[in-house]
Amino acid sequence: MKFVEYQDVSRYQIRAYENNRIRIEQDWLYLPCALCAQALVSDWQPVNAEQLCLADFTSLLTTHPADLIIVGRANQPSWNPEWMQLQAQLNAQNIGLEQMQTDAAIRTFNVLTTEERSVWLVLLG
Repeated sequence: MKFVEYQDVSRYQIRAYENNRIRIEQDWLYLPCALCAQALVSDWQPVNAEQLCLADFTSLLTTHPADLIIVGRANQPSWNPEWMQLQAQLNAQNIGLEQMQTDAAIRTFNVLTTEERSVWLVLLG
């Protein structure tokens, strides 16, 4: 049997979450923000999931393409027609869009990035 040492290629991984902020390594960052394994956007502007539109994701996907965008929110996610339309627009580009509570979104992001999956995490607080 051959063993291979695991090397985490993720540059950004969330180490802690509390009170509308996350910790990446030793630095605390307040929400809203967006990050993938290789990039961090600490001044990401949309703060409300109901107001998100395709244009909000354009700059993220231009710099680092992804197969999935996870939107983390403090409140229980609710489904509405605008969200379904945004999801359909991204699905047409072969990009998945999921929303979940912040703590679940962070755990999912950390797991997917360690699997070297191309994913963006958008945290709205």
